[in-house]
Amino acid sequence: MVKYIFSISFFFIIGCSEPNNISTSDNGNYVPFPSDKMYEVNEHEFKKLNARKNYILVKPGEFWMGSPVSEPGRNQDESKHLVRISKPFLISKFELTNQEWNANVPASMKKGSRVYELTGRKLKKMCVGENFLDGNFTITNYEKKSSQGKYSLDFFFEEVVPNSGTRGNWEIKEKDRKNYQLDSEKFLKHLDITDYLKEKNISSHGIIGEKNPVTRVSHSQATAYCWKQSTRAHKEGRLPKGLIYRLPTEAEWEYACRAGTTGICGLGSGERLSGVNACLNGSRAEYVLGGEVMLINRRKVAPIDVFKPKYSPNAWGIHDMHGNVMEWCHDYYSPYGTKNKTVDPLGFFNGSRRVVRGGSFYRTAQQCRSASRASYEPSYRGSEIGFRMVIGYRLL
Repeated sequence: MVKYIFSISFFFIIGCSEPNNISTSDNGNYVPFPSDKMYEVNEHEFKKLNARKNYILVKPGEFWMGSPVSEPGRNQDESKHLVRISKPFLISKFELTNQEWNANVPASMKKGSRVYELTGRKLKKMCVGENFLDGNFTITNYEKKSSQGKYSLDFFFEEVVPNSGTRGNWEIKEKDRKNYQLDSEKFLKHLDITDYLKEKNISSHGIIGEKNPVTRVSHSQATAYCWKQSTRAHKEGRLPKGLIYRLPTEAEWEYACRAGTTGICGLGSGERLSGVNACLNGSRAEYVLGGEVMLINRRKVAPIDVFKPKYSPNAWGIHDMHGNVMEWCHDYYSPYGTKNKTVDPLGFFNGSRRVVRGGSFYRTAQQCRSASRASYEPSYRGSEIGFRMVIGYRLL
């Protein structure tokens, strides 16, 4: 019987903090999986984890992290160095969606505007104007400024349609859209509208972008989400002791992204990256890598369709590691260590910015390369930033 050995270490820090000036040379020696206490996960347990349809087992191994000086789009913080990933982990095939997020957070944190099916007769009772037509609508608002310089909101029912390529995903209609302004004397705020709809037994039957990757999530919110999933999974016996849901380390992320490749990206041969094989800004020839191809720029995120993904995965079966949304990693941003080889690097213990990887729908191919690095303050909640989870060891 095959066994995988997992290491667990528990520690407590009381009334102290790590210094900011940890040297990069010491950083290269750090191993985050101490072996003072062992926990065995047998083959059957591990197979159950690997059988999860939306997770991929990533086995230990070595890879070249960073980029050569000749790589197009390379930045100064991408020094090439050998990294060893010493323990297996599982990574989600897809970025977390609004649907998954909404199922596990309080009402105040849910994402996406609700969709309502409304008849022309119902619209006439709520809106100003005439010639109302049946359809599916969401509530939007626009700020206006009065002649006295005061600001207020005008509310509208804006027409939405199902996404043609992703079942169950609603989006704002782009052409010939019907917009109806609500009566501002009856509806001063958003709650007035939803209360009225509830009173008339008009319920929502979907949300905008339900299958889109979740965005506008801070690093701390993403971490808290992972922790909640871990707590629930342990309580329900779905996750072995010592393993948790968490964000990937920066090294784990690039290792999984490359999937054995050494080029600019982890797709195909690793030499071509554009709007053809990833959701990124490929609108101009200088924005793509690997030669002239069809110039494509979606200008928005691609929905996550687990049954029929829009873009092909990398060699390990992982989708959207290039473009779509930037993904939070566990690490604080820091320079790479100076050692020739590092084991399970974690970066600095503290700092002011957290790492994001992968680029986004808004970025060029150069910014979506396997080695490309970016960072933001942990509290930042940008329209380009989401995350994906891994199942792995606790990190110090």
